[in-house]
Amino acid sequence: MYDEEADCYDCPAGQRLTHRTTENTTLRGGMPAQRKIYTCDRCADCPLAARCRRNRKAKRGREVMHDEQESARRRHRMRMKNDEAQTAYWRRQHISETPLAVMKAMFDMRRLSLRRLSLRGIERVGQQWRGAPPVFNLKKSMNVWAELRCKTSETPISARN
Repeated sequence: MYDEEADCYDCPAGQRLTHRTTENTTLRGGMPAQRKIYTCDRCADCPLAARCRRNRKAKRGREVMHDEQESARRRHRMRMKNDEAQTAYWRRQHISETPLAVMKAMFDMRRLSLRRLSLRGIERVGQQWRGAPPVFNLKKSMNVWAELRCKTSETPISARN
């Protein structure tokens, strides 16, 4: 459990994991990020070591990391404990999130990246973004067309007529 005021974690045994260091790292999309590392040095003879550590014999003890987005993730987890939020999220994820995720991944090339737009200004960014859905729909249509062609080519010629 994280204590925001003291900037530390509490382990299941009640021990404090204090902030040891901060690492500068790079995320998958090439974005720089800072990751804080918290450790506990009182884990040697802890009876709950199997519950909270992968390696019970590690010299450093339990280690927890989080980045700048951890507070947003924590808020999201709290919201998702509500049944209504889970139902709304489940409905929404298939309708809108799946195509958006596919578009972001599909255009994650060096020149056409939707994770980081290359134009500046709300109008230009809007223009760049508005180009993605038609390309996504075209790609989806081409996949359906290719599947139909494969099915057609699998059927014997005598059955086509």
